[in-house]
Amino acid sequence: MMKKSWYLVLASSAVIFWSASGAHHSTAEYDHNSIVELEGELISVYWGNPHPRYTLKTTPSEGKEEFLELEGSAVYVLERVGVREQMLSEGAYVRVAGYRSTRRPQWFQVANMLLEDGYEVLERGAQPRWTQTPEDISASSGNSENAEQGQIGLFRVWSRAALGDGLDFGELPLTAEATIRRTEWHPVDDNPAFQCITHGMPAIMPNPFPIEFIDNGDSIVLSLSNTVIRTIHLSQDLDPSTVAVTKQGYSVGRWDGQVLDIRTTRIDWPYFDDNGTPQSERVELVESFTLSEDGSRLDYEITVTDPGVFTRPVMSRVTYAALGEPLHDYQYCPGAE
Repeated sequence: MMKKSWYLVLASSAVIFWSASGAHHSTAEYDHNSIVELEGELISVYWGNPHPRYTLKTTPSEGKEEFLELEGSAVYVLERVGVREQMLSEGAYVRVAGYRSTRRPQWFQVANMLLEDGYEVLERGAQPRWTQTPEDISASSGNSENAEQGQIGLFRVWSRAALGDGLDFGELPLTAEATIRRTEWHPVDDNPAFQCITHGMPAIMPNPFPIEFIDNGDSIVLSLSNTVIRTIHLSQDLDPSTVAVTKQGYSVGRWDGQVLDIRTTRIDWPYFDDNGTPQSERVELVESFTLSEDGSRLDYEITVTDPGVFTRPVMSRVTYAALGEPLHDYQYCPGAE
């Protein structure tokens, strides 16, 4: 039985860092330099988007009850590693490790959660903290053992090969003006996700959900979990400069063997990512989706050029696998765009 009055903050130099690029809204408000351990009763559970939320009632050593808000990973991410809503019921007593918000004193981001039956839920690429045996730990199913072996080609549903992989652009080479604008951004007040607004390009691409390619003849539809529908035009007859700017921009694609190359301009979206990095209308994206010989893997690469924000182009890549999963129907919250 866990001791119910236990409450401890541990400074740690070995915290597993989760790149904010893999999130649906910014995790920048959470202090990843120290990890907090909590213990208490779940008095409410919200299993939905943009992230599951739990209210935890704790009793610190001073004896006064506290009610804390815990933010988990996306429902899809949790379900893919074997976690189900019924496992996190109201009234359950749990042990939690996570990160404290620097903006909202009672908010925490969950990294590990130990359930009453000894099962440890790992979130955001965390390592086991209280358990050792594989059957007691949630684990990623990021392999192609369940792939649709009879189906080949680009036009199907693709899943992230590994859930911990995100689009990581590394240290961003920001201009002086962009650095100031990013510093002024508030991760709660200025975050579109908290206003039920889906991201534009390229900020929508780091989401961890399955994607689907649909062949429309002279164009390709790229469905990002039915949240955002991108159209990739295969005809280059139209001058992009005459096209109206939109959140997703204007994308033109061409085939080069097994590679689909895409150039996107005319983007009207103020943020490069979900951490407040600004973006200008001069931004240009060059993407490639490369299909493996056996059709089981899809390698994605993106290069972003924005002279108004970056002193040089930035690039990232990630791999998708044909896992045979359905398209995950994601909405940030009811009424989202």
